[in-house]
Amino acid sequence: MIQYVRRAGANKRLLQLKQILDERKDERAYRDLIVLHLELRNKDAAQEIATRYLQEFPDQAEAHLHRAEVYLACYFGELFARDAKHAVESLERALELNPETIRAHALLALLYFAIGAPRNSANRLGEVLRLDPGNSTTAEFRAQVLEAAGPEGGEDIEHLLDHAEWMQRHPEVLRLFQFGGMMRGPGGRKGGGPAI
Repeated sequence: MIQYVRRAGANKRLLQLKQILDERKDERAYRDLIVLHLELRNKDAAQEIATRYLQEFPDQAEAHLHRAEVYLACYFGELFARDAKHAVESLERALELNPETIRAHALLALLYFAIGAPRNSANRLGEVLRLDPGNSTTAEFRAQVLEAAGPEGGEDIEHLLDHAEWMQRHPEVLRLFQFGGMMRGPGGRKGGGPAI
C-alpha cells in the first residue's frame, strides 16, 4: 500500500515536471525529472531526459554532470563498460566547463576506483580535498585508495574501459573463466586449453 501511494505521488510529480518542460526550458525541472526517473529505476527515461537537458543547455556543467549520473546508474546497475566510458566523458566535459565542480571530481574518483584505477581515483579525491579541505570522509577514503594503489605507476583509463568493453562483446571468452572452465578443455579433457 505504501509503495502504491509513493508511486502515485511520483507519477503526479512526473506529469507536473513534464508540463513545465513543455511550457519552457527549465534546468531545475530537467534535474528533478532525471532524479525522479532514477529513483523509479527508469534508466531509459532518465537517459532521454538527460539528453534533452544537454541539448537545451550544452554549455552548462550541471547538464553534463546529470547525464554522467544516469550513465553511472546504468554502469553500476548493469556493468556495461560503454556506460562507464560515457560517464567519464560527461564528467570530464563538466569539469572543462567548471573545474570547481566537487561532485564531478568525486564521481570520477568513485568510477575510477570501481574500474580498478586507484591512482586516478586518488588524484580526483585530491581535487575534492583541495576544493573542500575539511572533508574528513574524503580524506579517509583517499588514504584507503592510495593504500590500495600500491607503489606502481598510473593507469590508462581508456585502455581499461576499452578492454572491459571488448570482453563484454566477446562473452565466449568469459565462459572460459566460469567455474570449472579452466579445469576441463574441449571434450571434457583435463587441463583446459585446446587439444594439441
